[in-house]
Amino acid sequence: MDSPEELLKIQHKVQAQMGRNLLNYQGIEILLKVIVKYSAHEIRKNSDGEFYSKHTKTEGLMLGLLFGKYVSDIATLTGSESESDSDLDDATPISNETSCKFEFKQDYLHPDKLSILKSNTKQLTDDRNELVHHFRETYPLDSEESCKLALKHLNDRNVFSREQLEYFKQIAIELDNAMSSMAEVLARDEVMEFITSGQTDSNPESLH
Repeated sequence: MDSPEELLKIQHKVQAQMGRNLLNYQGIEILLKVIVKYSAHEIRKNSDGEFYSKHTKTEGLMLGLLFGKYVSDIATLTGSESESDSDLDDATPISNETSCKFEFKQDYLHPDKLSILKSNTKQLTDDRNELVHHFRETYPLDSEESCKLALKHLNDRNVFSREQLEYFKQIAIELDNAMSSMAEVLARDEVMEFITSGQTDSNPESLH
């Protein structure tokens, strides 16, 4: 029979590992909200000289939906002619508006690489849902043996989720670098002169 003290001790270890794994999933979700939100960003100046911006909406999107948006809107196969639709409101500019559109894409050279991404994001979603909704059904934690099995499972999932967290951190860094490059272009004198002028009928009508 399990010692109550030892059982309580290992239960606490399981609970601590559950918390670590949840933090990994939350970290990935936070990164994805930023990546998806700013991967399609448009700045416009209307005929009244007012500036406004539009970007993809991520409010209220959970991890699975965010992965869906990432795979459909950002991850692309090099050479593919398909174009994804973004959630930018009123995406078609009015003829007398000056617009600057920024799009961030993650290119994959081979279909297998894209398949791996899809498989990894599905696994992360399943792991997160299993931990939040079904973990205690599989691991009741009512014995040391059950707790040991739970710890092994959690540790395995922790390794995978940490790897994916680092992957999306790198994607976020690449997005930040791309946005910084765009900001440098927009800060050029000739670009600022065009943007701030009222000559919306002159070339270029939009900057890409």
